[in-house]
Amino acid sequence: MYEALRFKNKLLILGLYLFLFLGNFPAHGQDKQRLSFPIKQYKLENGLQVILSEDYSLPVVSVAVAYNVGSINEPPGKTGLAYLLENLMFQGSQNVGRMQHISFIRRTGGDLNATTTEDKTIFQQTVPSHQLALVLWLESDRMKSLEITAANVKQAKETLIEEIQQRKATEPYLESFLTFDRLLYP
Repeated sequence: MYEALRFKNKLLILGLYLFLFLGNFPAHGQDKQRLSFPIKQYKLENGLQVILSEDYSLPVVSVAVAYNVGSINEPPGKTGLAYLLENLMFQGSQNVGRMQHISFIRRTGGDLNATTTEDKTIFQQTVPSHQLALVLWLESDRMKSLEITAANVKQAKETLIEEIQQRKATEPYLESFLTFDRLLYP
């Protein structure tokens, strides 16, 4: 299982290198333009790693919080726990009620999404740049005080089941994808 994940990571890194390398060649007849993503990395006292890439071309900011945990970390026979945790992250914290995280972001005109993969769970939000403090506060609040209660776990399970049923109804290829995924990550 881990061997397949390492192979997938190597392919991802190779793809990224190819993208960055080939992205530096101009199209026929065009002047060469460099694609630049200046990146700064920091590690906070609490161990949180921050990767920053500043771009002031638009008045928005995107924040992605990635936890290094995914379905590969689930015990045998207990599939879906990582995805359940993703849903649980919206069930409330000390200062933010159930689903209010989503409401706060949408009221700013922003957008958000969450994704769980084999090795990561990622929460991404894009908001007007003057709302950065709100996003950081929302993320820090659920990091330190996520409310994991029986009622919240039950609600997260119900949400998860609804999402799976909706995907099965609207994505005819889903079963094939899930079968392929099970074969790739036994």
